[in-house]
Amino acid sequence: RADERQAQVRQWAADWLTSIVREALAERNVHEADRRLGLLCTRLSDRCTEERLEELAQEVDALRAELEQERADARQARIAEREREQIQRRLQPIQERIAFGDRRLREALKNSRSTVRSTNLAEQAMRSYRSAWQSAQELERKFPDNEELASEIAAIGMQLQERAVRASLHAANALTLQSDFRGAMRWVDEVAALDPDNADAKELRRTIQIASAAAGGWGWGWDFGQGPR
Repeated sequence: RADERQAQVRQWAADWLTSIVREALAERNVHEADRRLGLLCTRLSDRCTEERLEELAQEVDALRAELEQERADARQARIAEREREQIQRRLQPIQERIAFGDRRLREALKNSRSTVRSTNLAEQAMRSYRSAWQSAQELERKFPDNEELASEIAAIGMQLQERAVRASLHAANALTLQSDFRGAMRWVDEVAALDPDNADAKELRRTIQIASAAAGGWGWGWDFGQGPR
């Protein structure tokens, strides 16, 4: 039967993507592992158990944390121990907000089959990342002459940008599956503001445009690209 063959193909694709994620992890290529995991969660979540998605998300986050720690160790090796401890204390509340956001994003990936819950969790992750960045900026303004602290905050900014892109793409994909094309496009715009050249966001924008056109416009009195009726 056609539906059985389709299910077999989708299962093969899910297994293949899983193997690609694990290969990328083995090569310590966190960007590729994260990208493939995103595809698995948003396109083939029905062919994966929540346990598998959670396990993969944890492995990707563990590699990301390991690589970030290696870079942080290299930066901090140049700083005196007393000053390093002081910087770490000041950054701890920010790191805790980032960790909270990471947990929410892992939950979002795990719950990809439940698009509404998954979207809500991704939005919670984004709020936590935004809060972390606001606190980091406030800390930098408080100590404008501390070059070592500024270096750590710059690194945190890069980490938060990457995480915000991941959360926004996941929310956009989940909302697309809900046929909430306007909401999905808002999240794509969020990615574009953070990373204008992001290929995944550009591809998703095209997908939303096609899906919206097939559905007869936005469904709120708008047709895409034609303005209000």
